Formats: sequence, structure tokens, C-alpha cells
Amino acid sequence: MTGRVGWYGSLALLVASVGACSAATGAQVPESAPPSVSQAPATADVALPAAHLTLGGSASAAGRLGSWTIDGAGSDSPWIPAPALGSVEADSGSILGVAFEDGAPIGSWQASYAAVADTAGIGPMPAGGREGDAPALGRVTLEALPIGTWVVSIRLFRADGRGDATFYWLLRVR
Repeated sequence: MTGRVGWYGSLALLVASVGACSAATGAQVPESAPPSVSQAPATADVALPAAHLTLGGSASAAGRLGSWTIDGAGSDSPWIPAPALGSVEADSGSILGVAFEDGAPIGSWQASYAAVADTAGIGPMPAGGREGDAPALGRVTLEALPIGTWVVSIRLFRADGRGDATFYWLLRVR
């Protein structure tokens, strides 16, 4: 792109020019000037959502947090591929349940799973869910998954409307 300067380059030139002019004239730029770009609320005061996958009602595994929103704060995350996840093993036909770690009631939810080779989550298959104003749940139950190794993604919406979160597990069904 010879002869063209992107907006980042223009911004860098502007900042450098203002700095040079300020230094040359002795002018001071106040350090407490408000930012010109609005910023998302700080997440320091927000407890990050957490969820556990239960296998057959006994064993439990923490999920890896993906995208989430809570009380106006949040973070966006792409599909989390298998190499970034710890492995959980389940017997074929096992009942899989998921709940928020803090016990928050669940409103709507969506679950899907994809082959380990699908590192971007482009072709996930549905594994259950519900929408609407049905009574809140303490735990959701997934359809039994076929034998194989899968990346499981579950998006849970808080029944109180404060937010939602997506969690991931690497599940080996034998």
C-alpha cells in the first residue's frame, strides 16, 4: 500500500506531532484528561461465571470459560479447540448435566458438540437446549453423545437475566 497511510499511522503521526508541539512550546497536556473512547466497565468487581459438567450424577469436571456477559461486563471468545481443554471421560449413554458453580438458576440454554478436528467450531451438532420462559433450572441435562472424542460447548443463560456464559469440555465417550 505505497502512498497510503492507514488510520493507525495517521493517529501515530498526530500523537507525535502534538507531543513535539507541546515540547517545543512548553505546553503541558493534563494527565487526567478523560479518554475520548468509551470503555467497557472494569471486570475487577465481577465474579466470572463457572460451571461444572457432571457425569452420571457423581464425577464432576470444571468447564473452560469462553464468551460471557454479566451485569454489563463481558468478554468475547472464539470456539475453544480441543488442545486447549482438559479431557473428561464418560461411558456411552452417560447422563451429562451442567450447572453454574454458584448455583444460579438457568433460564435458556444451548448445547452442541463438534469433532476434535473442527478447531473453529464450524460444524457443531446440537446436543440439547431450551428457549423461552419455562421455569428456571438448577441443572440442565444433555442428550447422550455418541462414542468418540468431542468438544462440547454449552451456553447457559441466567434465569435472573443478569447474563450468560459459554463453557467448553473435551469429552471422550467410550
